[in-house]
Amino acid sequence: MTLDSKVEEFVPRERLAWSARSAGIDVYHAWLIERRPPGCYVLTEESQNGLMARLSAALRPNNMRKYHQLWLEELLSRANTGPPPGIDARAP
Repeated sequence: MTLDSKVEEFVPRERLAWSARSAGIDVYHAWLIERRPPGCYVLTEESQNGLMARLSAALRPNNMRKYHQLWLEELLSRANTGPPPGIDARAP
């Protein structure tokens, strides 16, 4: 399925949200980032509406949870390697 997506919110080091649409599905996915010693806390939530979303939930009920977990694990893995080149990790 091809999704037409766009960034809805972007506040560096605080929040990222995107929406996506395709035939039979509307999606909104938000990531909230809160600095906490020794790193940060990430909360992610997604809503999906439409026929394709209902079919996916019925046929693969754990899919969303599985992929959110994978995304969070990959985020942690990349965060543990340090900031991308040119990014000052000490900036607020």
